[in-house]
Amino acid sequence: ANGQVFALMKAHKGGGILKVDGDGDYRALATLKDGILTLTLVNSDYHESQDYEIEVPGKVLESILLHNEDVRPHTYFNKTFLTVQKKGKLLKVSVPAHGVARIYLQVP
Repeated sequence: ANGQVFALMKAHKGGGILKVDGDGDYRALATLKDGILTLTLVNSDYHESQDYEIEVPGKVLESILLHNEDVRPHTYFNKTFLTVQKKGKLLKVSVPAHGVARIYLQVP
C-alpha cells in the first residue's frame, strides 16, 4: 500500500505548497502547479471516517480514494472514485477509516 500512496503523492512534485484552512484537525497537503490545485487528504484513524470541509477555489476535475479495511502489511488499497460536494468555494468530502484521497481542481 505504501507504493500506492507514494504514487498518489507524486502529483505534488514541483508544486508550490499551499496552506490548508478548514474547520477541523486535518492531515492534508495542497500544492499548486500549472493552474491545477492538488489536494491530498489522509485519514489515519483505523475505525472512524473523517469529514473534511475545506475552502478551495476552482472546479473539481478528478477525485480518487485509496482505501482498504484490512491494514496488515502487504495489503493493497482499493482505488475508487470519491464523491465530492462543492458549493462555491466550500469542498465537503468524507474519507473512510485508513483512507487516502486525492482531488484535482482547476483554479482560475
